[in-house]
Amino acid sequence: QQESSAQGGQVIIYNPDEDTASATSIDTDGQSLDEALIAALNETYAVEDYTISVNEILHDGNGITIDFTEQSIPLTGLGSSEESACLRSIGETFFQNYPEAELIYFTVDGGPYISGHLELAEGEPYMDRSMTEKS
Repeated sequence: QQESSAQGGQVIIYNPDEDTASATSIDTDGQSLDEALIAALNETYAVEDYTISVNEILHDGNGITIDFTEQSIPLTGLGSSEESACLRSIGETFFQNYPEAELIYFTVDGGPYISGHLELAEGEPYMDRSMTEKS
């Protein structure tokens, strides 16, 4: 796992509604870059008691695996279009902040990502940078 830290209190957050990525100032308070990204994403997606909550984020070669807790957004509290937008925002945000990453994987409590709207097989990437590059 990489031990990167958020530089200068800024992270890049992807907005799927506008298809843009922009630098966002945050209070890093000694957080790792991964923690800072999740905190910044929660500023956008957290609703009442529902937040993006992760068990761990693993960096393995050119892939990043984000392991959500079972009660986390995007698994609970969102409809299918909001879940899709949230997952895309999370994936693109990690791509923006980790340019060496090529694949984004999502899991839940160490197993496959399964929600009421989406199922990913074990080892199936949610995003592949080569498929998301703008021409």
